[in-house]
Amino acid sequence: MIKEWLRNAIGSRALEKSAQEVAKFVEGMEAMTARDIGVIAAVATVVRVNMENHGVLPEGLLWEGELSSPEDLAEYQLRLNKLARDFARKGLGADSAAAMVWSYSLRSLNVSDLRPLGRRLWAVLKRGFPHVEAALKQGETEKGEPFDDRVWKEWRNIPVGLEPE
Repeated sequence: MIKEWLRNAIGSRALEKSAQEVAKFVEGMEAMTARDIGVIAAVATVVRVNMENHGVLPEGLLWEGELSSPEDLAEYQLRLNKLARDFARKGLGADSAAAMVWSYSLRSLNVSDLRPLGRRLWAVLKRGFPHVEAALKQGETEKGEPFDDRVWKEWRNIPVGLEPE
């Protein structure tokens, strides 16, 4: 009985902390201009496609069939969090935020109580969609080479279950 109470208490605190982290990120995104959000959405697509191409994330993880197991989703989140920290250390703020978009999306899919926050995140990202193509074109110019074709085909994809209401 005490074990169950303790497990529930710890689980409630962990959920509350997790919700606060996601909410803080979403609130930060909400404060951004639509153009800046478009840049984050563009970079997020490039980062995701690169991670899929290099086997860091499975292709189609967020929109094809069933989700991976909760343990696998948690592992992918850890990889994304590490990547975000690495980007931040290198001064790549947009890349870091882009990696966190996917980490928080996976967390929202993995924890059903966080789904409303995940939908809110994607509602914010969708506000930037009119600016994504311009951001991608600028990114290709700066990079000096085109992005993977999938970036151009998939930038509008919203994870199944996180579609804005």
